[in-house]
Amino acid sequence: MDTKELDQFRRHWDALFDVFPAARQAAVAEMGAAVRRDLDANILSQGVDDLFCHVRNSQRLALGSKGGYAAIRAEAMPFHDRFGKRKTWKGKTVSGRMVTRWLERGHGARRPSGKDKRYRARIVGAGVSGRGAYVKGHLFYSWTKLKAWEHARRAADKVLSRLADEIDY
Repeated sequence: MDTKELDQFRRHWDALFDVFPAARQAAVAEMGAAVRRDLDANILSQGVDDLFCHVRNSQRLALGSKGGYAAIRAEAMPFHDRFGKRKTWKGKTVSGRMVTRWLERGHGARRPSGKDKRYRARIVGAGVSGRGAYVKGHLFYSWTKLKAWEHARRAADKVLSRLADEIDY
């Protein structure tokens, strides 16, 4: 075998191994940003975001240190009411993670106080007794998860085309 051909083959693969990690990081970051846009759209379409965008603003895109993964997580930042006072529940400060979990999965509902006869809770279950009353989850994370694979595939296709452009055959 001619050593020139072997050297050319080795240089070709060395170049590929040099370019691949940066390309993978770019693809993962691009996919994560696309999934985050979908999550924001799902939160808006479900109508759970309030005037201050608490739910959307508590979601953060986390990228792996070597670019191997992208995850969207709710931050543990505390929620405040419109007067700046921290909201609490059972003695704990209410965080973005708690609110996201309650909205995603659903949560129990208290029985209406009876002072306001017009109040009707949007609950499923035991009706006015309050026992077993439950507010349905909005599943915005679940709906977003369905499209994540498509975003990952598109980002990978872009990266592969960039790799093909950078490396001459």
